[in-house]
Amino acid sequence: MKTIFSGLLLLLFAVPAARAPAAEPTMPEDYSCNFCHAKEGELWNEQTPVVEAKDLAGDVHWQKGLLCHDCHGGSPTMDEFQNHREDETFRTTLQPADVPAFCGHCHADARYMQRFNPASPVDLVDRFWKSAHGQSLRETSGQGALAPGDGEAAEDEEPPAEAGAAEEQESEAPAELPPEIARRMVTCSSCHPPHKMIAPSDPKSPVHASQLANTCGTCHSQQRDLLLVDVHSKAGPKDAQGVATVLSCLECHGQDVHGLLPVKDFASPVFVNNQVDGCGRCHEKDKQSFLDSVHGHGLVESGLLVTAVCVSCHGAHGILPAKDERSSLHATKVAGTCATCHRFIEERLKTSIHGRGDGPGRVGDKAAPGGDIQRTPSCSDCHQKHDAVHPGTPGFRMEMANRCGDCHADLSDQFALSVHGELTNLGYGPAAKCADCHGAHEIQSLSDPRSLLSPANRAATCGKCHPGATANFLQFDPHADHRNPARSPLLYAVYVVLMTFLIATFGVFGLHSLLWLVRGIIEVWRHGRPKAPAPGDVAFVRFRPFHRVAHALLFTSFLGLALTGLPLKYSHIPWAKWLADSLGGFAVMSTWHRIFGMVNVLCLIVYLIRLSYNLFAAAAKPKTLRHVVFGPESPVPTTRDFKDFFNMGRWFFGLGPRPTFERWAYWEKFDFWGAAADIVIIGTTGLILWFPVWFCHFLPGEAVNIAKVIHSTQALLATGFVFAIHFYSVFIRPEKFPMDMAMLTGLVSEEELQHERPEYYERLRREGRLEQRRAIIPSRRATLLVTIGGYLSFAIGTALLVGIIVAALSSR
Repeated sequence: MKTIFSGLLLLLFAVPAARAPAAEPTMPEDYSCNFCHAKEGELWNEQTPVVEAKDLAGDVHWQKGLLCHDCHGGSPTMDEFQNHREDETFRTTLQPADVPAFCGHCHADARYMQRFNPASPVDLVDRFWKSAHGQSLRETSGQGALAPGDGEAAEDEEPPAEAGAAEEQESEAPAELPPEIARRMVTCSSCHPPHKMIAPSDPKSPVHASQLANTCGTCHSQQRDLLLVDVHSKAGPKDAQGVATVLSCLECHGQDVHGLLPVKDFASPVFVNNQVDGCGRCHEKDKQSFLDSVHGHGLVESGLLVTAVCVSCHGAHGILPAKDERSSLHATKVAGTCATCHRFIEERLKTSIHGRGDGPGRVGDKAAPGGDIQRTPSCSDCHQKHDAVHPGTPGFRMEMANRCGDCHADLSDQFALSVHGELTNLGYGPAAKCADCHGAHEIQSLSDPRSLLSPANRAATCGKCHPGATANFLQFDPHADHRNPARSPLLYAVYVVLMTFLIATFGVFGLHSLLWLVRGIIEVWRHGRPKAPAPGDVAFVRFRPFHRVAHALLFTSFLGLALTGLPLKYSHIPWAKWLADSLGGFAVMSTWHRIFGMVNVLCLIVYLIRLSYNLFAAAAKPKTLRHVVFGPESPVPTTRDFKDFFNMGRWFFGLGPRPTFERWAYWEKFDFWGAAADIVIIGTTGLILWFPVWFCHFLPGEAVNIAKVIHSTQALLATGFVFAIHFYSVFIRPEKFPMDMAMLTGLVSEEELQHERPEYYERLRREGRLEQRRAIIPSRRATLLVTIGGYLSFAIGTALLVGIIVAALSSR
């Protein structure tokens, strides 16, 4: 009988040896395991584990020449069959907790493992007991917490025959455990099926990367099912057919498969801070944007473990695109996701106008940002993706109008036209933003008594920035649109009148300058350039020191007003933002703008006082009032100026001689009174904008809106006229190119005086004042400073003029 069974056994185990030539185990003649463990074995019964030849054929242990007793112990050559539990050298594994030590009998022995592979790790058992699976197994099996050194085997000792053996006991097979308990009793054989162990590099192995989802899913079925339908289901490497596979569990949970740590372990790859780095390996841009966000700052800079990280918002398994209704970031669910941390904000959002109806992200009457689905806003519409900077930081406040504009494009556009919007574009944080007036998460309809802008609350809301806001001031429209006659009819009418005057002025004097340029080039080509005054030549004083100092102050302050004012008007244009930043930002610019404005007004006041004094002084002399007001020394326009303008036009077309002028030419008088009018108009509206609350004690709130339009448009007219028209007559005129030095030095040559202003020259001679005004042209060194100042003014003004043109061409 024994000979027959031995023959069958040899036949049984010869099959795997033939299929795996690398494994050539020597089989004892009386090897008796097959008596029971072959399904057709003589002593097999329903409690006997079955080990078939087809299972062992691919087993990595069998291929390396290991036989049953090399793992299980006991004697393979028993003369007569007996219960192997009675053999002291037999290693039994009655409980899952026995398995690690059973495997560790070999895998924890360095000398033994070197027989197969010198690089074989021998700390697998130790790592397992420290892993999440090992700790759960200890706790569930009642072995207590892991003690230092548990799982370690000495490298200089042979594994004892009884290593890992349980106490001898007679018992039936353990009853089937409840799933929640069995799930926590993971051991070596849970992942490496006994007698069917395939090398991990084999795609058929349960622990191969392509199979891990199913293997881990044996216990973690819910996570597996979610993973197989989420964005990571096709994120793994492609298979032989070129089809993307599911992402391996180890890509997130760590490559140390035997030492997978609990999620709450600080060293776990999926612990809060490590999780960001882990996800960042594939999502580098998202990682960086997260670290720049308020959540990232909370994690890295503040060390907060309660801050939101990747899985807090996206989930761990079952991650889906936000447009998928099942996603935790879908519009209908994102408020609930954020409420995990921001519960009270979610409650306020539900009661706001954004959460009306069924709540945030539900059906609404407006299209959502970035799409055409009509729904109410939710968290991620304002706090977009990973750019969730802290709402109190300048970065968030500066972008608030744009975020709100995703749904309220018209109101956002109107806001950009307001002082608040222009200041925001320049990066001025204190300027009022949407939430300052409307609230953040508790926004209500304007007709709702709870609204911050309801009649009962508006004074307090506006008073946060404008203390003492009057009833008139509260009528101010922060979204006034001078381009929209339906919303702001009076404001629109004022704007149309101003623009008509601006276009007419530039049209007339622009054409005047162009025709003059063409005619001047012809005259210079025909007759040559007039002789330029040279140092030492005889000259005459045309402008006294008072005029030159007043002009220098007036123009310097005007240039300062342009530099500090135009960036606000064109705050949406890149060059304006750059200029504002270069000048120190709006806080600095506004201070200098007001200083320059006061100097401008002071110049006008002083000049008008001097004119009044001259008027009274002249009246005391034997001259008529008419002569004083309309005489040649007066800047008041007369009929001669209109005749000169007409004759200048005839000269442009070669229809008559070039007219001559007295003390003041018609364009000089226009410049003077234009500047005076600009100072009065721009200065007055500037004061209203500077002190709006005070002026609204006797002016309606709409006056502030009108003042802004007048101030802005008139300033554009003034700067454009000076830099285009006035600069032409000073720097570009062919007969004066490259610069008329008369105002800078106060002197004109005798030739120029006789040629351009013969009546003035003759009157000075007749009145005996010609010799009093005789002077000598100073050296170039003496006038170097004023010359540099003149060219610098021209360069700055021309640059600003180009900026104005660029802004006009790229306007909304």
